[in-house]
Amino acid sequence: MRQLRLRWFAPLLALAMVAAACGGADDADTPEPDDTEDGASEDGDDADDDADDDGGDAAGGAPDDAQLVIDRSFDLRTNDPHRQFEATGTILHHATHDTLLGFPTTDITEPQPVIAESFEVSEDATEFVFQIRDDVVFSDGTPLTAADVAYSLQRIVNLAGNPSFIMAGTTTEQTGDFEVTITTDEPNPGLPYILTNSSTAIVNSELVTENGGSADEGASEADTAEEWFNTASLAGHGSGPYVVESFDIETEVVLVRNENYWGEAPEWPRVVLRNNEAATQRLNIQSGESQLALDISGDDLAGLPDSLTFAGAPAAVTFFVFANQNPEISEVTTNPDFMEAVRYGIDYDAVAELAGENARQACGLLPDMLLGAIGDDECVTRDLDRAIEAFERSGVGDTPVELEYPSDFSANGLTFGPLAERVQANLAEVGINIELAPAPIATALDNYRNGVEEMGLWLWNAGYPEPSYYLAFSPGELVGLRAGWAEGESPEIFELGQTASQIVDNEERGAAYQEWERALQEDGPYFPLIQPSTTLVADPIVTNVEFHPTYIVDIGKLGYGG
Repeated sequence: MRQLRLRWFAPLLALAMVAAACGGADDADTPEPDDTEDGASEDGDDADDDADDDGGDAAGGAPDDAQLVIDRSFDLRTNDPHRQFEATGTILHHATHDTLLGFPTTDITEPQPVIAESFEVSEDATEFVFQIRDDVVFSDGTPLTAADVAYSLQRIVNLAGNPSFIMAGTTTEQTGDFEVTITTDEPNPGLPYILTNSSTAIVNSELVTENGGSADEGASEADTAEEWFNTASLAGHGSGPYVVESFDIETEVVLVRNENYWGEAPEWPRVVLRNNEAATQRLNIQSGESQLALDISGDDLAGLPDSLTFAGAPAAVTFFVFANQNPEISEVTTNPDFMEAVRYGIDYDAVAELAGENARQACGLLPDMLLGAIGDDECVTRDLDRAIEAFERSGVGDTPVELEYPSDFSANGLTFGPLAERVQANLAEVGINIELAPAPIATALDNYRNGVEEMGLWLWNAGYPEPSYYLAFSPGELVGLRAGWAEGESPEIFELGQTASQIVDNEERGAAYQEWERALQEDGPYFPLIQPSTTLVADPIVTNVEFHPTYIVDIGKLGYGG
């Protein structure tokens, strides 16, 4: 029997964070959930009376017909939480589902309980025993039990979908009515951070199974529930503050308040998450067509009226370029001299200028607020002479190389076109003939995920704030395969990452991840560009507006100020 220690994951795994990433000193005053609930209970009768007097709902005084319109540039692919792994899906499923652990405030240094009440972890970080709350219900009123937790976490693994890699090597079993045990093939000290990701959402196992779902081995073929999630599953499978009323990956998703929500009811009865690019978002927030915009860039913030609310912070996001390492895709981008020419030919300062205020060069793939990030003193700097010499050695000459990116998608207020054009211009000075290949987000994502882009310009969000999440960039892993970097290639880089992920001591683990980052910087197929900032812009009728480093915006926490 392993010796287990009970704690809320404090000293062993706490991340080293930059204060600005969590909103600085202001967040020290953010009330914890217990404080909010205590305050509500003390004034509950008065709150109910006030709500009744002005025709509002007792949850927060918002009128029953109040509607919050949020503009977001969609990268949405599915309403199945165990298949989605996009930023818009994270926003959506954080509002409609719960996870074992989470970040109720913008402080992401230590996961907090959500569905879990407490947990124990073995000394070697291979066994995690969770006690589950007994008062949680799904939106159809069905009680949530350990069976639902075990089903959900096994379904993520066995679907073999986009988010499956984050739970790879784990087995989840129900060990009591309200207890589950997760075992890992290797030490996994970052697991509690993984369990904050919206893709680990807990679903109603009986309801999902009735509609084609499966958590068994072979679920990648047997599970047919995605269509149900996307069309008919309006209520019942989640336990979050909202349920989906309508779902369209191209236009909008409509959420309505979950009347059976087990927690503190959200103030807005209806939320429309609408697909619009950044330029349209800027117009809509000024005209009143929307009340919250998520993607207005630093430069476009200038000139917006002071009457609007602005909430910004550095983002745990990395924009990067990759060169495909599969010779069947390109004999040019696999050339080491070509990669050196690209690495030292990009003018990183000039690219970062496009991202506006508070953006910075991404020195590595890990954002600067995460454990294991390398410092500014280790950033790659442009060396045009070195780049030209390397390109001449490559013998590539005037051979065109395609750089693909999404043409109709923006993130953190940035569209990809200007970034691609700046990279193209930089590399033209080296002699590299880059041909831009913009494509609609759906097409570009498919090409990217299928590993057929010669060069690609993409971003990576910290789906959970733990460096192991970035091991997806190692050879043979998720992003590595997208970059044509097959299993077995660069084994020394792969081993550096694997070793780092299994170190329990925080200081040693951080140093090991830095070594992995340095190796990628020297020999990897990636060229990190920028770490942007994000600013949310809101009408004053929306209160409690904060940029969340993990969820972007916590819809269930938004207040009504009308």
